[in-house]
Amino acid sequence: MLTAAPHVGPPVRSKSTGDWIVTVSRRINLSDGSFGGVVLATINMQYFREFYERFAIGEHGAIFIASGNGILLLRRPFDESYLGRDISKLPVFHDYLPKSPVGTAVIKSGVDGVTRINSYRRISGYPLVVSAAFSQDEVLAEWRLDAVLQNAVGGVLVLLIAFIGYRVVRQIDLREKSEAGLLEARNELELINETLARLANQDGLTGLANRRHFDQSLSAEFSRAQREDSALGLVLLDVDFFKQYNDIYGHVAGDECLRKIGKVVAYSMRRPGDLAARYGGEEMVVLLPGTDLAGALAVAEGVRQAVQSLGIAHSGNLLGVVTVSIGVASLTPVHLKNEAVELVELADKALYKAKDAGRNQVCSQAPSWSTGQAENMFAFR
Repeated sequence: MLTAAPHVGPPVRSKSTGDWIVTVSRRINLSDGSFGGVVLATINMQYFREFYERFAIGEHGAIFIASGNGILLLRRPFDESYLGRDISKLPVFHDYLPKSPVGTAVIKSGVDGVTRINSYRRISGYPLVVSAAFSQDEVLAEWRLDAVLQNAVGGVLVLLIAFIGYRVVRQIDLREKSEAGLLEARNELELINETLARLANQDGLTGLANRRHFDQSLSAEFSRAQREDSALGLVLLDVDFFKQYNDIYGHVAGDECLRKIGKVVAYSMRRPGDLAARYGGEEMVVLLPGTDLAGALAVAEGVRQAVQSLGIAHSGNLLGVVTVSIGVASLTPVHLKNEAVELVELADKALYKAKDAGRNQVCSQAPSWSTGQAENMFAFR
């Protein structure tokens, strides 16, 4: 039987092929506990090197895999002089891994001096550490141009960590023919994917869910409401005169304003199924499963009052403080008759009513086809 943890050796050149390889070994004990041999496997590092080259990590990004005690096995950008180098004194190993086996940190590289945003993880059950990093300057520059980069970063991390974990587990477990070991590794990867997927679905500025997460949740909750014949409510809000706010106070103050409003919107989620998200720009939404129009209006009015109560100064608004206009809609969808986009369109129409009525208002829009209801508007001031 196999005992002890696997051992990953430093990178060496194969005497038979001349290629850079890494050895993975594990001791075998006989049934009486005595030494019975060693299982040895080799991994050709050229395969991983070519695979890492496919990832778009920017001009100054970096990817590395190292043994658990800090011996560098492979790094992109590739340099043979780095193979086998001891990096245990560098920040990832010295400062961060002792505190947590997984995390994200801004670190100045001890190899090339570039400051990068690093996501690292110690592989559970195997003596390996993986890290993927983007240059901080490149990330910030791209983020200002296109917020979609956050999703790309999350996607790269998911693919990288999932592949490394799966590859290492598969190389060892196929040789051991241990079904139990493979199941344990699969569960570990599912946990990694779940955690990183959650991070990839978060808006970096407000901390709310991002547009992608909202679209997925809207589709799922709409289908659930159809099956259960239940109401689905939606609150759509827009910051009044936000362009003027940026022009007067600057974009840094504008970002801080959105963060404060995002906290108010997040607080409006009272049930596990509710979802608050940044819809785009200064627009935010709250998805309310199992909520009729009256309930959604109550949530919206609470948000409107709370934002006004923040007292964020805004000389471009007649009230002198930052306010929001809110559109509310709720419907009980019918299978094969309604689509999720109809709920968003209703809330959007209601939002325009609130804007046209003088802003700092909550208006609702009922579906014209709903039984016993004409298309109408409710407003709170």
